Amino acid sequence: MKHVFANKHVNEHEAAEFLGVNVTTLRDWRFRRVGPVYVKYLNKAVRYPSDELTKFAEGSKVKIAA
Repeated sequence: MKHVFANKHVNEHEAAEFLGVNVTTLRDWRFRRVGPVYVKYLNKAVRYPSDELTKFAEGSKVKIAA
């Protein structure tokens, strides 16, 4: 049985570390409405679903032709 809370939400510092970018970059992406999916609670606390961070990172890969 799948656990209800299996998809952990992380704060912007943890998300920035996972993606290898600055927190400032994440804030800029949110302002420009680009970047990974995030959730904003009570118009204040920003959290990133961990599975969405993984999807974003996977979707950002650049394929080089051989």
